[in-house]
Amino acid sequence: LQSLDGRNLSPKRGIKIRKEALNALVEMKKAAESEKCNLQVISAFRSYNTQQNVFMHWVKEFGIAEAQRISARPGTSQHAYKGISMPYWRRCEQSAF
Repeated sequence: LQSLDGRNLSPKRGIKIRKEALNALVEMKKAAESEKCNLQVISAFRSYNTQQNVFMHWVKEFGIAEAQRISARPGTSQHAYKGISMPYWRRCEQSAF
């Protein structure tokens, strides 16, 4: 896994993804910047224990049904084993029309 630290790809520290995903992400970031957009990764690889904590947070916050709708159960998340799933946000400059 490759760290995103120091690459201006995420506001958070400690996020790691697979090398192939990093290469694709760098290209996506360049394309976004060419359209005056900022792309930032919110999260990526999560251990089983981290995913369990995330899932249980949503269970406590919203109940089991909603947690299952918005979050993966531990052991089923693409974050955990692949290192390729990564939620991100994109902000773009507004045009002056």
